[in-house]
Amino acid sequence: MVQMKINLGCGPVRFGHGWTNLDKLEPEPDSLALKNIVVDLRDGIPLPDASVDWAYTSHFLEHLDPFDECEQFLAECLRVLRSRGVLRVAVPDFTKIARIYLDDPRSFYTEYGYAKPWFSRAKTWSRRLGVSVMFDHKMIYDWVSLEEVLLGAGFVDPIEVHANQIGHLPPAIAAETVRTHLGHTLTVDAIAP
Repeated sequence: MVQMKINLGCGPVRFGHGWTNLDKLEPEPDSLALKNIVVDLRDGIPLPDASVDWAYTSHFLEHLDPFDECEQFLAECLRVLRSRGVLRVAVPDFTKIARIYLDDPRSFYTEYGYAKPWFSRAKTWSRRLGVSVMFDHKMIYDWVSLEEVLLGAGFVDPIEVHANQIGHLPPAIAAETVRTHLGHTLTVDAIAP
């Protein structure tokens, strides 16, 4: 049986090696040879029920409304995953971001490149944190809130996956999902029952 792997809300980061990339943005010219489906995932995942073995979404979930859109998206992930299929979710980790900020607010902004035109409009460091974290995000998760959302959607056995850990994925698949992010990413694997 062919195993199906999907990369959800992938933006410009498209995977090869048997992955199907789904995003509302058209693929870049260098990604045209890869398997791409152009779709707004808020409208559902255009795949059959129980047809996917592994699903990956990185820095996408936080762009969804934390109630209706997020719940619908996770329900769609459950629908397309086979029993015991794995969803790997990577999101900005509010706990890590807050710790970095509390250690040294000024270096936080320098290190993480928040020198954007709108940034100077926020006059206090705490307001700059809020603007930086929430600028185009609708929700910022930590372990507790992401675990709650995944369990509430019907997933089981969510675990936090740290660098160089494979989590619930086979080693080869886990290696394919490694992306370079700032040091503030929370990655969690959860299983479809």
